[in-house]
Amino acid sequence: MNSGQCEMLEKYGSDCICIDGTHGLNSYDFELHTLLVLDDMRQGFPCAFLLSNRSDKEVLTIFFEYVKLSAGNITPNVFMSDICESYFNAWLEVMSRPKLRLYCTWHIDRAWRKNLSKIGSKEKQADVYKQLRIILQETDSSAFHIMIQEFCTKNSSDPETIEFINYFKDNYLKNFKLWAYCCRLQAGLNTNMHIERIHRTIKYIYFRGRNIKRLDKCIHALMTFVRDKLFDRLIVLNKGKISSKLATIRSRHKTSLEMSLNLIVSVENGWQVASSNCNELYLIQEVDINCKCQLICTGCGDVCLHHYSCTCIDAAIKWNMCKHIHLVCKFRHEKDQPGINSNIGNNNIYNNFTFYRFKLFKFDFT
Repeated sequence: MNSGQCEMLEKYGSDCICIDGTHGLNSYDFELHTLLVLDDMRQGFPCAFLLSNRSDKEVLTIFFEYVKLSAGNITPNVFMSDICESYFNAWLEVMSRPKLRLYCTWHIDRAWRKNLSKIGSKEKQADVYKQLRIILQETDSSAFHIMIQEFCTKNSSDPETIEFINYFKDNYLKNFKLWAYCCRLQAGLNTNMHIERIHRTIKYIYFRGRNIKRLDKCIHALMTFVRDKLFDRLIVLNKGKISSKLATIRSRHKTSLEMSLNLIVSVENGWQVASSNCNELYLIQEVDINCKCQLICTGCGDVCLHHYSCTCIDAAIKWNMCKHIHLVCKFRHEKDQPGINSNIGNNNIYNNFTFYRFKLFKFDFT
């Protein structure tokens, strides 16, 4: 951990902390553990590395103690790790408890797929996995509890799925707040893919896809990678650079241009926007009108990522400036223009949504 990494941790450690490990980078089978933060451009930056042949609580506690000596006590809003408890338990031994602790969705999905082998039938494996993904991505808390209860009740009575359901109950049912989408709305983080991307970059670019036999060369490669990341950040700050988050903002803006303003209705606490097929209604609200971050959409009048919130998965879970927010920006801009009808779409959206609900009702009873 050098001075640049320490400065980044002090500056951005109060937002999101991610930590994960990877094998296969050296001939000694030492595991590389990476402590990462998200900067103001929502790009991952590695703030500390640990090379060790152990990944238990005792070793990780020593690692966090040295991090604390350099950067001080860190109290993040979100702490994300894999399903292993050693990272979080070691963090609590040294640092302050985070406001929100989350499992990485990618690790959850991988663990479920791996344990689906407990179900003999391939068809039932696919059916159970589909149900799990629907439950995972449900953003309404009440609906989530109903769905997960029905899922456990239904599959507990099936001899082919009982083993998997017992595994699910033992490992995930009581910890649903750590993995369910409904418990991480507006958290700003969903997966540890920033770390996965960093580990792949180190392995295939800086290590050239080979196992490093000497640890001094391994450390030299890691420090070279950190140096290059710091230079990239200087380029972003001084010359500007299209980060992945900015590219996503522009992509969502382009998509919103093809959407109709008839999908929007002004309500007391914001705006409601119907999905393209009118089977969902999303609520958009103004939340931070004074934010001065660089993640802005120039096509929407320099509106930043944090200006609005939306209840769709793209905004609430993936922390993007979704197409619904861009559409609301367009709606507000045109509403302020003279000669534009401010009530555009108020009837069509409810007519379309009511028609869709009627079709569902008719389908259920025919």
